[in-house]
Amino acid sequence: MGFLPLAISFFLSPVNTFYLKTEDFGIVGLSNLLGVYLNIFLIFGIDSAFSRYFFDFYKKPKLLNAYFSTTILSLILFSVIIGTLFFFFGHDILNLMFKTTDFTLYPFAFYTFITCVFSLIMIIIQQYYRNSENLKGFAFISILNLIIVTGSTLIGVVYLKYGVLGNIGGKMIGTLIVMLPFLLFIFTKIGFTFRFSYFKKLLVYGFPVSLYLLIAVMFDNYDKIAIEHHFDLSKLGIYNLAFTIASVINVFLAAIQSSTYPTLYKNWASTNQNDIYQIKNTFTYIHLLNCIVICVVIAFSKPFIEYFINESYHEAINYIPILCLVFIPRSYFITYSTSLFYHKNTFILPIINLISLGFGVIAINFYFLDFGILGICYSVIFTKSVQALLSFIAVYFLENKALSNKFSLGKLHIINLVTVCIVFLSIWINRLLPDLSFVESYLIFLLPSVVLFSIIFMFYGNQLKQLLSLVLKRNG
Repeated sequence: MGFLPLAISFFLSPVNTFYLKTEDFGIVGLSNLLGVYLNIFLIFGIDSAFSRYFFDFYKKPKLLNAYFSTTILSLILFSVIIGTLFFFFGHDILNLMFKTTDFTLYPFAFYTFITCVFSLIMIIIQQYYRNSENLKGFAFISILNLIIVTGSTLIGVVYLKYGVLGNIGGKMIGTLIVMLPFLLFIFTKIGFTFRFSYFKKLLVYGFPVSLYLLIAVMFDNYDKIAIEHHFDLSKLGIYNLAFTIASVINVFLAAIQSSTYPTLYKNWASTNQNDIYQIKNTFTYIHLLNCIVICVVIAFSKPFIEYFINESYHEAINYIPILCLVFIPRSYFITYSTSLFYHKNTFILPIINLISLGFGVIAINFYFLDFGILGICYSVIFTKSVQALLSFIAVYFLENKALSNKFSLGKLHIINLVTVCIVFLSIWINRLLPDLSFVESYLIFLLPSVVLFSIIFMFYGNQLKQLLSLVLKRNG
């Protein structure tokens, strides 16, 4: 649902940890969690449908504007319906979701709802600019939102000293400041048009995606639900910080996807060898960049926590390296699920995530919970691995030939395995030698980056230069 919220949370994490107690940061985590669920029901997968069918209209400006307008108006319609239901049944929903009563319907849940509505509108607009290759428009709205939302949150937390209310309310106000005039500008440009045929097309494609995302969100965030139910808001706040730092990797994954996927979709049906080579390169970029960023985040997490984060949150350093490894199976799922999205086999995605969720629930409750929060971190890797395996099996049966053509990963399997091994090695050394100095511990966490960079640049140096050039060009 977009990477800007992750980026904003990361930039604000030093401020939040100094101005918010761990319990307050736990409430921020619950706000983010509620927002993820709201995003599913507010948009019903029509953002994915809009992106997929965009290329059916992009050569016909009038039809594209009508399709664009219908998509935004559909989102507003869903928001009114869900908002009405939330108004009457919000307390019951929150009591069902969370054990704590500190996260109230008003103001926390209400502010979260408003933020979600306008953030989703921004995502649709970003997709329009991205797929139109309007890089200036894409960069402008992204950077403006980042600056305004970060600034308004800082004012609420630091200047007004409203604590957790300043954090959640500041995000809402910043989002409104950016999106209200921008939305007016968009409709002035494209006009108000609602076509039921387009609305039906959006739902037919998007509804299975929404089911997939709902189940995905459930197993993606079951770790936070488990911590909130079995521990307390303080532990959730610490874990939320660790998750936020590890999620920097997801920001980079989103950046490379937005840079390469328009070309990938255009080339997918081609039998031209050059087009197939570009598809392979896309997946190579995803896996290489993923491994590099994992090691970089682990290397810098130690000094970042030590020098920029309040001491009461320092326990988070125990969880960050493990949570970073979650993105190894995540990169495999991104790779194999591309075929399912392109061929509109989206009905398979909810099945994959439902099975993965089942394994995740069993894993946490019957094994990993015994090891505390560390066990929950390992369970997340386990559930993501199940998801990646199931997506591979689905593509194997549906598009067998593509495995040898488009999905020929080769040495990338070794790169991913090496990344996992050297990260675990650095974790175990730090655990076995608890009396290490800060410098010694940092050097051990730096080891994965040194080893991985040496291997990657030996085999993929030229491709990484091409990737860097592409990302800078596409993302401004």
